[in-house]
Amino acid sequence: MEDRFKFRAWYSKDKEMIYFDFDLLNDESRAFYKVSIEGSEKMQCTGLKDKNGKLIYEGDIIDIGDGYYEDYPRYQEVKYSHGCFHPFNCSDYGHEPDEVEVIGNIYENPELLNKTEE
Repeated sequence: MEDRFKFRAWYSKDKEMIYFDFDLLNDESRAFYKVSIEGSEKMQCTGLKDKNGKLIYEGDIIDIGDGYYEDYPRYQEVKYSHGCFHPFNCSDYGHEPDEVEVIGNIYENPELLNKTEE
């Protein structure tokens, strides 16, 4: 779970996703976080990888594939709430990370959340 201390930030001014590590013990990391990323949307890495080995972050849009439930959409945003990352280990509908695929994120590809099954 060493990847849980990886972060990214959507810097809307430049429409750019910035990836960085945040070492809680490192003053330089804290300064970078506060100065360079202030006013941007920050997202933490879940520490999980999708079926292609890609790290999954908050704000990612995932395709849960054929294992989706009728009342639970196939294309979902990864969110942190109540101590866990949805849709993985937080409900009866939890999915295994290695069975899903990251297909985009809510800042660069918001249209994917409206995507219907192909």
